[in-house]
Amino acid sequence: RDTQRLMETVIRGLESIMLPGQASLAQSFAEKIKTIPDVVEFRIIKTDGSEAFRDNRTVDAVNARLGGRTFTPREREQLVPVLSAADPNLRAAMEASGRKVVSYEDAPPGGARQFTYIYAIQNERACQSCHGAERPVLGAVKLTASLEKVDAMMAASRQHIWLATAAALVLVLILVGALIRRSVARPIEEVTAAMQRAAEGNLEQAVPITGNDEIGQMAHSFN
Repeated sequence: RDTQRLMETVIRGLESIMLPGQASLAQSFAEKIKTIPDVVEFRIIKTDGSEAFRDNRTVDAVNARLGGRTFTPREREQLVPVLSAADPNLRAAMEASGRKVVSYEDAPPGGARQFTYIYAIQNERACQSCHGAERPVLGAVKLTASLEKVDAMMAASRQHIWLATAAALVLVLILVGALIRRSVARPIEEVTAAMQRAAEGNLEQAVPITGNDEIGQMAHSFN
């Protein structure tokens, strides 16, 4: 839920940039989000998986729909593939009914675990004046966060749990040892010592009977 609220906030920020016609600021907006700690990657992507705001396809389509040169095309175009158009996670986000965050975990070779969120940008009524109403989804936001700090916290928690478990085990062993010493070892030692003195000829003695268990019965039999 927190992630969904975060992604909705990001998309609202994008909308506040796009609706007044400031599409050129969207890439700067994305670059700023990349500076947030633990954010590995943040991309605004089209429905085909390529990064948005890098070429003029959308600009040309919007200008044609509006019947003029409303948005200035970029002088330098660049096609930046981010995900395959057939990527199952991208498809799941695009085809989801309503707002839904699609998330998955991966780990690059030799790197920390990462968690990726994909959130579809819905074609809402305010967007349709430029983009038309034919498509329910305009693109998606892809955010990848590092789990390195999370893993470090989990490792520290596991270490604390092991230390606490070891300390509890030592305490239990001490208590069990004291209990065995008091209820088993000491009465046996007393009976054994009494048997030794009897074997030496001293028959004027008795050992305490502490209960009806086997040790108590042995003490009773000796007495």
